[in-house]
Amino acid sequence: MILGIDLGTSGLKCVIANYNEEIIHSTSVKLEINQFNGNCFEQNPDDWILALETCFKKFKKEEINFFEIDAISFSAQMLGCIILNEYDKPIRPAILWNDGRSIVESEYLEKNHSNILKSSGCRPNPGLLLPKLLWIKKNEPNNYKKIRKILLPKDYLKLFLAGNCTTDPSDASGTMLFDLVRQEWNQKLNNVLEIDSNWLPKIYPSDHEIGGLRETLIKKWNFNKKIKIINGAGDNAAAALGGGLYEDGQMLLTLGTSGVMIMALDEFKPVIKNNFLTHCHAIENKFILESVVLGVTNLIDWYCAIFNSSIDEFAELTYHDDYSTIKKYPLLLPYLSGIRTPHEYPNIEGSIFGLNLYTDKKNIAWAIIEGISFIFKECQNILLQNNFNFPKKITLVGGGAKNIQWAKILSSLLNVQIVVPENQDFVASVGAVRLAMKHLTKNKHKFKSPNAKPVEVDSLLREALLERFDQYLIHQKLLFNINNL
Repeated sequence: MILGIDLGTSGLKCVIANYNEEIIHSTSVKLEINQFNGNCFEQNPDDWILALETCFKKFKKEEINFFEIDAISFSAQMLGCIILNEYDKPIRPAILWNDGRSIVESEYLEKNHSNILKSSGCRPNPGLLLPKLLWIKKNEPNNYKKIRKILLPKDYLKLFLAGNCTTDPSDASGTMLFDLVRQEWNQKLNNVLEIDSNWLPKIYPSDHEIGGLRETLIKKWNFNKKIKIINGAGDNAAAALGGGLYEDGQMLLTLGTSGVMIMALDEFKPVIKNNFLTHCHAIENKFILESVVLGVTNLIDWYCAIFNSSIDEFAELTYHDDYSTIKKYPLLLPYLSGIRTPHEYPNIEGSIFGLNLYTDKKNIAWAIIEGISFIFKECQNILLQNNFNFPKKITLVGGGAKNIQWAKILSSLLNVQIVVPENQDFVASVGAVRLAMKHLTKNKHKFKSPNAKPVEVDSLLREALLERFDQYLIHQKLLFNINNL
């Protein structure tokens, strides 16, 4: 058996799978996010450890035999900045991927070091690790002086389990300190910015065995002494692997805390101008191109809190069998967490317009999922303008994928077939499991295509959505002076 650990923003999942990729057991623990000053987001790394051990305790209550687990592999939220002292203890809470405080540092990097940063595949933005690190240097100099190691979220879990500091190319890609062309840390950049290279973890392939489990943990949980710890990948790269993105041009959409449009690429082909992110795939010598929508299911959580509603009720309210009615609905610019792709405005706020005395919570629920979908439509247009071949089929995963109406909106708006895997809740975890499987079977294992439900384009819905999309672009430009491409 294989244990796949997926550290998300809102929770940590653990799955145990057999060699047929069947998930035998699963459990999860919710995580709290500390949000303050509007766009600052942090978590205590030790809360991740507590969540992991809680998952282990839940498995033990189910009388699962840990001794039968052959390997542990990882997927985790990307871009978070964890700084450790000489005792490998966190100096401060982790600054998360959606944190927007390092705007000044991002602007500095773009103005002064854009040439040397081209090989990172990303335009500087507050979500990436390097601007966060420079923010700490400027605003928390005492903490910066204590730094002896810099890690990413999944790598902190591995430090706890295996006792060594490693990362993989997919996660390293989100630091801006990694050269995607040379596949190594950018030493020239480190020298210019006076970042000690010894702080950075060693880089190994995502399916690489990094060592064994700590002896104390073997005894505590009764693991097999021969258990292998696999390096793992960032969650988007792991999701790409778990979702079956093996070939150039294949695409995955995730509707989680954030929304991500992920395209697999055979070559390094960044779209830096519009703030797409280029990362290494979990598969060696391949890349993924990402557009990141900062607020997705957290907007639904906001809606449920405002209207004292449940997620199930929200989904029911979005259902429509007559699309002519949506023409009179309000339009929502869903920027409650700012914008990253295709526009970089971390401090921008959301807006809703077209309200009248007949507007109700059903109208607002529709406007939320429609507005988020419009951002993906903008991203599609930019990819087409940059001569990418947009696929005819897209895999949809994440919490939002359970809403069939949302899948219909995306299918009709993007003019593609949407397929929703049966195990879409665990697609990143499956990716982690596949990395372990790849190592254990020495690449002999053939990955399965997940069972999936297809959702086809609705021509009437498409017509109504495109009309509203044009209105959305007009209001976006008028309100926020955003030039639509």
